[in-house]
Amino acid sequence: DEAGGDTREDCLNKMIAKSAFVQLPSPRIHSTLEHTEQAVPTHWYDGSPISGDNAPSLHTDWDWPQGCCPYYRTSFKKR
Repeated sequence: DEAGGDTREDCLNKMIAKSAFVQLPSPRIHSTLEHTEQAVPTHWYDGSPISGDNAPSLHTDWDWPQGCCPYYRTSFKKR
């Protein structure tokens, strides 16, 4: 979106980050989308650690996995 100031690479990274789901560390606290931007996830939606070498495949189902949200909606968005 050149009009918005994003490069093609920025757009691709955003698309991936919106399909890469992570487990919310405290699903009760982060139960709504308004509070996920403060979440600091440590695991992907399948339970594997984010710090590991292999990330799981992107989540492409319509419904979000329970207790999870897109990577893009967490505190890691700014990284």
